[in-house]
Amino acid sequence: MLRYLKIKNLAIIEDLEIEFEKGFNIFTGETGAGKSIIMDGIRLIFGERADPDMVRTGEKKAEIVAVIEIEDESVKNEFPSFPWENNEVILRREIPVSGKGRIYFNGIPVPLSVLKSLGEKLFDIFGQNDHIFLLDTSYQLDYLDSFGNLIPLKEEVERAWRKLQALKNEKEDMEKRGRERTQRLDFLDYQIKEIENANLKIGEDEELEKERSKLLNAEKLFSETESALEICYSGENSMNSLLKTLKKKLAELSNFESKFSGYLRSIEELSLTTEELGRLLSEFKDEIEVNPQKLEKIEERINTIEKLKKKWGATIQDILDSMESAKRERESILTSEERFETLRKEIEELEKEYMRLAEELSIKRSEEGKVVEKEIEKELAQLGMEKARFFVKIERVSQERMGPEGIDSCEFYISPNPGEEPRPMRKIASGGELSRIMLAIKSVGKEKESSKILIFDEIDSGIGGMVAESVGERLKKLAKKHQVICITHLPQIASFAENHYKIYKVIEKGRTFTKLEELGWETRVREIARMMVGGNITEISIKNAEEILKRKLEKN
Repeated sequence: MLRYLKIKNLAIIEDLEIEFEKGFNIFTGETGAGKSIIMDGIRLIFGERADPDMVRTGEKKAEIVAVIEIEDESVKNEFPSFPWENNEVILRREIPVSGKGRIYFNGIPVPLSVLKSLGEKLFDIFGQNDHIFLLDTSYQLDYLDSFGNLIPLKEEVERAWRKLQALKNEKEDMEKRGRERTQRLDFLDYQIKEIENANLKIGEDEELEKERSKLLNAEKLFSETESALEICYSGENSMNSLLKTLKKKLAELSNFESKFSGYLRSIEELSLTTEELGRLLSEFKDEIEVNPQKLEKIEERINTIEKLKKKWGATIQDILDSMESAKRERESILTSEERFETLRKEIEELEKEYMRLAEELSIKRSEEGKVVEKEIEKELAQLGMEKARFFVKIERVSQERMGPEGIDSCEFYISPNPGEEPRPMRKIASGGELSRIMLAIKSVGKEKESSKILIFDEIDSGIGGMVAESVGERLKKLAKKHQVICITHLPQIASFAENHYKIYKVIEKGRTFTKLEELGWETRVREIARMMVGGNITEISIKNAEEILKRKLEKN
């Protein structure tokens, strides 16, 4: 609901603050006092485009601030990107005389689209060409489905449509891939054959690099190995020979000094180590070969592996994985014809199911449409439009336009007076008539919507007496679920409101200012009396006003 509204420097309003309440809020006042400017302020805070000419003369900018209480958590869930803090939202909009305006949502700058999106969810204004209900006929179709309790059937239609579209998309994708099928199979066959023929082994590339390095450095390796072998084992003064001599000498010396005997074991171990190293060097030397033919084959194998790496993966494991993936894809393509045939049958069956459900929904819509027509005509008669005829026009759409909503289009038509051709509601010229029609629609409707802010503009145009009473009763009824804000010149309507605000203007120092007063009992009685008789308030008009208000309070 709208908790608070502040308007600054908008037209003749210099600085105005309104604290709204739940239920039925009414604005009254003499013509030209600025009531419509308050409506403009509400429109602006909910996303209507601004005109710099709206800024009060002599000021640099206009500013509107609103505090909104979010009563339905689903609103926050629907717009998760908005800068929510809690269930209270502070909106502020600045409209400069020149330059770009600014909009803030809880103090954070946002684009105009945020206000529009939030406004469409929270706010309905019923006036000429104001309401999205008139511009988008899908809302009228939703209204009809809610009225006739057709939402469960409509949801079945939507589920069938969504599933049908998913299958059709899959089939279309398969058809597209089918046109490329032969080329893709040739490519996959080539990939698989090339990798299989290479007969790769994990770690093979590393072993080949080692072998290649040995062959490239064979002469150097042979020379170094021969030298190391001579030092270690085979030379005349090799370590092995010298250790044997040392061992003999120490064995003789240990007969005279026992300390030397402790080193004999260490020398024995060292001798064994040199012998083992000598054997290893000898074996390694025997393996060294200068073999250009073998080197050439290894080079060819390495080049083959490197080419495969460039094409199919950075490692041998990656290459083998890519081959397995290619085999799976090849198998999928080869079995796709079977899936394609299954899809075709599923689509055929689901199309029949969709049309069956949509036809059932269409028939029920036509039946409920006739009920809606009668109910709304009854309401219109109570609202001073007893000659009006209301029509729910349901038509079958083309096959291209069939969708999750079904196979129908729906638009509400009305003939306000006898002899007039029925016309779409959006083409009604009178804002007062349109407001009453929307009031009738709202009063009859069974929409399962959350609480909203409903504003009725020009609703009392051209009515009075019992018709005005009926309008007030219906506004009061709507206010049990929604917050209703209404401007009126009629005491019959104003007396139904729970919260009454008087708008008046004063002239100070040659300038006009709009003021607002929230009325208590006594001031409200005087305002109702003024509305009844004009400017000459008498004791009789005061008593009549009191009686009207007391009667309405007792009735409520």
